[in-house]
Amino acid sequence: NGETFEGQASGPSSHHGQLRLISTATLKAAESWGGKELALVLEDINPSVNLSGQTLVVVSVNMITPKGEDLLSGSAVMKQDLWKAVVNATLDAVNRRLGTIIE
Repeated sequence: NGETFEGQASGPSSHHGQLRLISTATLKAAESWGGKELALVLEDINPSVNLSGQTLVVVSVNMITPKGEDLLSGSAVMKQDLWKAVVNATLDAVNRRLGTIIE
């Protein structure tokens, strides 16, 4: 439908802190799409999982709704842009579940 959603996050600017902020801002944007009864919390991020000769970014996200909590995971291959891989892994974690909550 062409809508754009934005999220913001603030915190320390260390290398790992930057990755957490990028993922958290992505989750805040997803929350704004999902509504007031949805909270998405980044639990952990690993930007250097090696699998089949590729580097993957893996995230775990806690999805909190009135029905309870659910731990989700997502991953993305890191091709050239680490920050983009962090966003893609974060979206991979939540995209399958957001549609079931909105409906």
